[in-house]
Amino acid sequence: MAVISKINPFTYGVDAIRQLFLRGTVGQGVDIIGVTIFRHTMTIIEDVLVVLVFGIVLFSIAAWSFGKQE
Repeated sequence: MAVISKINPFTYGVDAIRQLFLRGTVGQGVDIIGVTIFRHTMTIIEDVLVVLVFGIVLFSIAAWSFGKQE
């Protein structure tokens, strides 16, 4: 399940929103647990970039597929 969640773009979107809303509450009993890849915890910017890359790739595939059908 961990591998599947790492390739799901929804994971990165939710992680970015969670970090945005919970920023500043670390040390007050709330520890932000972000997505960790190869011992690196993703930042908000990196999460957004992952979602954008997924979107660009999938949009490109959809445009190519639509153009091929006509």
